Amino acid sequence: MPEYKTVYLTDGKVPFFENIMADAIICDSVLQSADAENILFAQYRKKQSAYVFCFEAAAHSADRFKERVIASAVENGREAAYLNWLVTENHFVSALLAAPDRVVLEESEAVAALCDWKNCGVVPVKDFSAHLEAYLAMHEGVRAILPTPAYLCGLNTVKECMEDEFVRDFAAHALADEIAPQLSLSREEALRYAADVFIALGKEGENLLLTDLAENSVSRYARYVLPMLARHVQNKKSVPPCLCFALSALIMFYAGARDDGKGGYQGVREEAYYPIRDEEEVMHTFSRMSCDMDCDSMAYAVLSDWEMWNNDLRNVPGLLDGVTGQVRDIQLLGSKTALKIAAEQHD
Repeated sequence: MPEYKTVYLTDGKVPFFENIMADAIICDSVLQSADAENILFAQYRKKQSAYVFCFEAAAHSADRFKERVIASAVENGREAAYLNWLVTENHFVSALLAAPDRVVLEESEAVAALCDWKNCGVVPVKDFSAHLEAYLAMHEGVRAILPTPAYLCGLNTVKECMEDEFVRDFAAHALADEIAPQLSLSREEALRYAADVFIALGKEGENLLLTDLAENSVSRYARYVLPMLARHVQNKKSVPPCLCFALSALIMFYAGARDDGKGGYQGVREEAYYPIRDEEEVMHTFSRMSCDMDCDSMAYAVLSDWEMWNNDLRNVPGLLDGVTGQVRDIQLLGSKTALKIAAEQHD
C-alpha cells in the first residue's frame, strides 16, 4: 500500500487530512504559493501529483493560489513540461476552516474519492461560495457588530459580552434573525455558522479587549454588514434594528475622536480615554464631530459620506431615520437602554 504525505504550511492548524489517499499540501494564504511551488516541483521529479488545499477565506482562493503557483514556476524558470503538469495533473481546492472541529471543502469528483470525509469532520459542498459568504458574514460581521455597542454599554472584554445577557442577546438577534435569513444557505446551515461564532468567542475572547476588536470597524462594517442590511431592507421592507444599532453605536464610538498626541486618536467614556484605530480619512471625518452633536446632523453627515462607504447610505430606505432615532436614544436614554430597545424588537 503506498504511503501518502501531507505537507502543512499552516503550522498544523487544520489536522484533518491524516487519512487522505493522496499527497497533499495544506496552505492558508496565497502568500505561501512560492513554498508550495517548490514542493510541487519536487513532486514533479518523483512523478507524483498532489492536491493543494487553500484555506484562505477569500473568493476563488484555489484559483488565485494556482495562478500564483504558476507565476512562481515561471519566475523560477521551470521547464514547459512541468508547467503543463502543474495545470493538468494537480488539483487545487478551496477550503474553509469553518470552526476548530469543522472544515468545508469545495466538492468535486476528485475530492470525493480521496477520503471518508464525514468521519474526519470535513464537509464537501457544491455551493462553496455560499458557505464562504456565510462564514465571512458571521465571523467578520460580529467583529463589526459587537465591540462598539458593548463598549458603550460599559463592557471592556469579549468575555464580559458573553456574560452580559443583553449584549449577548443583541448579538444573537443580529446574527440569527437579521443576517442568517439573508444568506443563500438553509436556515440550519446559516445558524451553524452563527453558533460557531459564539463558541469561538467563548473560547478565545476571555482577555480580548473590545477596543482592540473595534479596530477598522468602519471598513469591516461596510464590507461585511452593509450588504446584509441592504438585503434585509430589500426583502423585509424594513431596517433591521440590531444591524442598524451597530451602525449607530459605531458612529457614537467614533464621534469626537481627538488626537492622542502620539499619532493616533482617542475617545472618552466616562472621563476615561480609549483608543480609536481606523483609516486616516475615517478618523478625520469623525474628528469634526462630537458625541453630543445634534442626532439629525450627525446621522446625515455620516451616512452621506461617500468616501467612507463608497455609497450614499441615505438612499437605503428607512436607514437615515433609523440611525437618527437610535443615536437620539443613546444620547438621551443611555447605550444599554438603547441597545435593549433595538434587541427587543425581535421578542
